[in-house]
Amino acid sequence: MSRNKRRVSCIISLAVIFAASLTPLTAARKTIYLKPFAVVQGLPAADPAGSLMKDYISEEIIAAGQFTITSDDEVRQVIAAEELKMSLDACYDDACIKKLMESIKTDYIIYGNVSFLDGKFYITAKILDRTSGNIVLARVKTLKFRMRDSMGRCAQALGAFLVDGREDSIREFEQWIAEHETDQAEPVRVIGRKDNILTRASLFRLGYGFSTIADKEVSNLYDSPLANIVLDGFLWRERDRNGNGLDVYMRGTIHMTNWNHDKLAAYKDLNPNIPVTATAPDDDSATLGFLGIGPGVRYIYGSYFKGIQCQGYILAAYQLTLLVSGSQMDYKDGSSVKSAANDIDKTSPKGVVGGVGLEVSFSPAIGAFVELAYGYNQVKAWGKTRNLDGRSVFFGLTLRSSYL
Repeated sequence: MSRNKRRVSCIISLAVIFAASLTPLTAARKTIYLKPFAVVQGLPAADPAGSLMKDYISEEIIAAGQFTITSDDEVRQVIAAEELKMSLDACYDDACIKKLMESIKTDYIIYGNVSFLDGKFYITAKILDRTSGNIVLARVKTLKFRMRDSMGRCAQALGAFLVDGREDSIREFEQWIAEHETDQAEPVRVIGRKDNILTRASLFRLGYGFSTIADKEVSNLYDSPLANIVLDGFLWRERDRNGNGLDVYMRGTIHMTNWNHDKLAAYKDLNPNIPVTATAPDDDSATLGFLGIGPGVRYIYGSYFKGIQCQGYILAAYQLTLLVSGSQMDYKDGSSVKSAANDIDKTSPKGVVGGVGLEVSFSPAIGAFVELAYGYNQVKAWGKTRNLDGRSVFFGLTLRSSYL
């Protein structure tokens, strides 16, 4: 029996020793109060930046596991119980915060303010310390950044600095800002520019370029491409929030190609109306020109990067072809200049056009594009049906407008 009593006494002694060993750990946890930061300049009074800074720093404090956080409700109860003539929401200057600290008996108070000036957020954070018996301003730091999304990272750096005095957290944050915000404009302007570009699309496009004729016999004669023009007018534009989607447009093109009269002998094989004895006139060239017009569809997709929207696209269009130049050919028969009609159908043959391109938007209103296209038509010319369209390349400018 006495042996059992000794065992019980031993267990009780060990429990007392263990409990006593936990007491210093419990006592070691300091109390800290985090006050919402004051929004003092450049932002609406209702802006959530001040409360967000408190919440972000609270997360850092809780993660450290060294403090017991005093809540706003506890502080309001103390103010009401002691009949202090102050409002917690209006208490932001150093003198008021010190007076508040004397009443709530907390070991630390973190507070500060948020400003927005010249396109930048300025966050000033302070910590009061009374563990030595006197209330002193232990640490203070101001950080600045442009993008609101950087606020959480800023709070983490300030929390580590205020609690532990870790200057490395401040240096890491400033280095991160230098790397990620160097090329950024102020938030309102960046967001506004991006939205303005993404909510606009091509309204008109004007391009200049060159083309070739697909039919080999005709291309061999008309072998000197002249400047070609394309004009697009967009009738309907359906885009997603990133500016990608489907367009319906009307396209007009002019394809002009020069023929060198040095090849008159080869041309006689195509046009039996030219005498075998004919020679080239003094005018050493002629032009074959077609007007193409018709509706088309385009799918465009891309992304926005550093203030510029780059989009690739594919297109298809229906096209009517009209002969606008080259209905006849001049030649010399002896000393006189005569003309022979070219055997080309003028009844607007139908065709199709397909192409790919790249469109770059430098601003909400203006863009540029480059396009490669291939056209196919069936034109009756010189005794058989030929494709007098072909490959084209265009470079041009885009006038953009809102599609909303």
